[in-house]
Amino acid sequence: MPERDLLADLLSMKVELRSTEGRAALRALDSICRQKGHVAYRKSFMPIEDRCICGVKIERFDLTLITFQRRRQKSLSVTYFADLCLNWDSWFRSENEWQDHCLEHLNTPGLLPLRCDLLIFRNVPINAGFCLFFLGDSSLPAKIRMKQYLTNKSEWIKEMESRLVELEKTNSTCECAILYAPLHDNVEELRFIFRTFTVTTGATTERVKSETSPNLRQRLIPERPAPGK
Repeated sequence: MPERDLLADLLSMKVELRSTEGRAALRALDSICRQKGHVAYRKSFMPIEDRCICGVKIERFDLTLITFQRRRQKSLSVTYFADLCLNWDSWFRSENEWQDHCLEHLNTPGLLPLRCDLLIFRNVPINAGFCLFFLGDSSLPAKIRMKQYLTNKSEWIKEMESRLVELEKTNSTCECAILYAPLHDNVEELRFIFRTFTVTTGATTERVKSETSPNLRQRLIPERPAPGK
């Protein structure tokens, strides 16, 4: 498989994750994640003897939705608050602890995931969706800025589209904790990044490229290096 061959060459390199080689490795991993296969589990979504925490056979449901919701409901019945940090794969049952945890993430943006879209692999989320606009708005509480989209990518897409339209109308800029604005200081750049995250077919990829200036593409997405270089 070409993605695994590329990873075999890249993963031994001592480079930054945000370097050209690091981004190429992430793209290869993303491609592997989109391939079909058996179900893989995270600890926070782990079934018990092939059953959800509610006791129902897990194969009857979308694992992402049912396990997350049932675990959250069980926690809420005891602590009245429950939220999951997908990045840490840990549940938090205190609103104050959750607020502090979100603030810790925002204070170390270099450790946040490079992607801001919801990525689901074999029915389990492996990358939470975040709102670029919430992340960059320092006037909001940390728990709002770190709002995660875990079960519905269409909800994340709808939120981002509405905010991009609003941004175009006001001709404003967006500061993002993940993408490090002002690198992305206009709507065209943000929309390009957003469309890149939501691309699913080669035809869509070509349409995105055709609607974006060559200089912008070259600056935002470096060419993938040849294996072994």
